[in-house]
Amino acid sequence: AEELQSSVFMSTISVLIAIAIRHMPTTHIILTELVDGVDETRDELSVRYYEASYVIVPSPRLASQTDGMDMIELLLARYHFVTLVRVDAEELWNLRGDMVSAAFALGLHRDSEERMERDAEEADRRRWIWWHVVAIDKFVHLCLGLSLQLTYLVPAE
Repeated sequence: AEELQSSVFMSTISVLIAIAIRHMPTTHIILTELVDGVDETRDELSVRYYEASYVIVPSPRLASQTDGMDMIELLLARYHFVTLVRVDAEELWNLRGDMVSAAFALGLHRDSEERMERDAEEADRRRWIWWHVVAIDKFVHLCLGLSLQLTYLVPAE
């Protein structure tokens, strides 16, 4: 389990590097060092780091074997990269579905007062992840015209 935890961490770092490369000015010293002597553009390099994250952790189904919140954060980072680089409806659909499934499996949609009182930092992290998953569900629905997965969130009258 510890090895898998480390893999999720390294996969997340790989995606974050891919995102950082996309946001760096082309003259930034780190970027110039990374592409110096390599026949790759900045965009190609960022895609290579993104794809490396799938080599490290190919499937979010491994979430049950590791800290699921770390896995959802990896999926959030992957989602950010895909929206930044290549709005691929199928990949966004799959990432959203994986995030929603993992969030429900972890019970992020429920706040237990007892649990929240024990560890305020974990409670904040759980809420942060949950509301990002909700926002992504809405975004995919509005921008791509795909159905909502979280339809029960409509307030009852």
